[in-house]
Amino acid sequence: MSLTASQPAPAPTPTPSRVSIRPARIVLSPTQSYEGLCKLVLRKRMRRIVGLSAAATWILVGLAGRHLREGLAIPLRLFSPHTLLFAALTYTLSIIPILILRKLLLTTHRPPHPRPLERAKQLALAPSTWRVLGLHAASGAAAAVLYAFVIGWAQGEARLGPFGWNKKRGWQFNERFIFLVLLQSVLGLAYGALQLWRDRHLVQFSDDPSTPLAARVQARLRQSVPLTARFALFTVLGTLSTYLLVRRPVYRLIAALSVPSFRPHMYTLLRQNHIWFGIVFRAAALGVALAVAWEVANTLFDIYSVQPIYISKLSSAPNVCLLDGLRSADPYYQHFAWLEFAHVSTDPARRQSIFKDIFNRTPTTTTWYALSREALKRIGRSYRAIADRHAAPPLPSAPTAAAAGTAPAPSSPRDPRVRESQAIFRPSKKSALNNLLTSASSSSISSISSISPSASASPSFAFPTPSSSSTVPALFLSGGTPKKIEHAVEKAVQPAREKVERVEKEVEKEVKGLEQAVVRAVGTTGVEEEVRAVVRDRHVVGQAVLGLARLTSASLTEDAYGLVQRDIPRVLEALVLLLSALEEYAEEVLARTPPPSAQRAQQREAADALDRHVTPLVHATKDALVMVVGTFREYLEGFKFAPRVAKKLQDVVDYL
Repeated sequence: MSLTASQPAPAPTPTPSRVSIRPARIVLSPTQSYEGLCKLVLRKRMRRIVGLSAAATWILVGLAGRHLREGLAIPLRLFSPHTLLFAALTYTLSIIPILILRKLLLTTHRPPHPRPLERAKQLALAPSTWRVLGLHAASGAAAAVLYAFVIGWAQGEARLGPFGWNKKRGWQFNERFIFLVLLQSVLGLAYGALQLWRDRHLVQFSDDPSTPLAARVQARLRQSVPLTARFALFTVLGTLSTYLLVRRPVYRLIAALSVPSFRPHMYTLLRQNHIWFGIVFRAAALGVALAVAWEVANTLFDIYSVQPIYISKLSSAPNVCLLDGLRSADPYYQHFAWLEFAHVSTDPARRQSIFKDIFNRTPTTTTWYALSREALKRIGRSYRAIADRHAAPPLPSAPTAAAAGTAPAPSSPRDPRVRESQAIFRPSKKSALNNLLTSASSSSISSISSISPSASASPSFAFPTPSSSSTVPALFLSGGTPKKIEHAVEKAVQPAREKVERVEKEVEKEVKGLEQAVVRAVGTTGVEEEVRAVVRDRHVVGQAVLGLARLTSASLTEDAYGLVQRDIPRVLEALVLLLSALEEYAEEVLARTPPPSAQRAQQREAADALDRHVTPLVHATKDALVMVVGTFREYLEGFKFAPRVAKKLQDVVDYL
């Protein structure tokens, strides 16, 4: 028997049939899911942020701990052991906690703030505000303590320790140490408040995801450098003014609030000793170095946290991984997925894999169907948000059966004597004058009714009719305050009322001026906040529009199974409706008529807000429409559209 005859014959390859069992749906493991892969990339980026910010912190705090008299030896002193130790401890206790809190508070949306006062109120009520302020204050205090111990130990003449020795009083609290710690804590509070007001924890994605990293760095530096320079100037001036003006009152307050056993050790703290400008220079240098180190770390985080991630190709099932990212519950990872969706639409190999992925699935669950459905849902939500911007608030819920069917139980009165119903309507006691008038009128009427009609003409029995010359005072006849008294009261109150109205107008004017100053400092207006709230997902919608249009246009030559053909009218209708809603909203914002004095400024603010938030999405939608209509221009007659959509498409065709 030959060797070939002893081997079994190969099993025939099963041919697919309509009744064959399809394989189970692909389920990605946690490490192969889109969020899992994104976390791996973000972890590597965080290591890069830590390395770069650590190097910047080492240089900055190293220079802050040197003295000017060292001259050219300062660069060499950066490598000294105490400088390296001070930089490492400062970065560990003052920079890393800021990065951790920044990562925990990362968000993609925030509620709109039409007015600065409302925004300040919401920040004051938010629990995260106090965590940010407290952490920045603690980080500044930790850096000051490390500076006093490490640099003070290396440079003994600085005398920055927490305690000092006096020949007559014994050990005393060191004024320089207290001033240094308190000042750095206050500067940390100021820097934290500035970050909260600037919405630093809000992720700000770029309108153009294809921008290279160098251009992103330059754009961020153009925003951060002026603000950091102003804060550094504020630090220097604040340090000098605090040391000269506020130092003594603060020391007295500390002595008043301290334990009585500590007060004998505050003699040198409260006495009128000489001014030492060396501590002013050291405190200002440390404050500036710490603020710049914080800004460097935050700027690096801003740059690397929004850089696009194209990671689905590394998964075992790229299309399923991308779809998993589009359906993510976390808006941050979902934004990266939409960026990759737009990027995938430019890759011919990935497009063909999407069009050909029809096996082992039903016709309504193909990859194209799932991706296009997610894109259309995202576009539809944005269109609905723009169309329903003037929707009325929901009506209050109807009362329950118990509340509607039964009357409310009467509340028990405080005085139990008024529970009887006859006591509630008991008439009030009349005055003596009312009793006299009532008795006189009743006796006169009864006497007249007893007289015969013939005797009514006799003058001896005539009843005097009441005239205007009655002896009853007019106050009782009118039943209210006379007009003369009302006029006198009105005349007396008028000057006070005018003064109150004038004060209200002045206060309202001052409040508006303060709000305008805050708006100029922050760079956002009420119009911009409104526009931002209406198109809050403009970055995601723009990527969805472009990705869907590219896939639809490429299907003419790459879709061998004709999956996209039936969805072309739906795609065109979604794009037309979104573009029409955006154009109508832009016209509405510009058509508002503010007062003539503020008309130019208001229109300029509205135009700038539209250019920043609405115009990029309008351009993306127009490009998508031109792309799809230009590709299927010859085949549009075979589709049926609504009159509004057909008119818009005809305008696009005429434009082409």
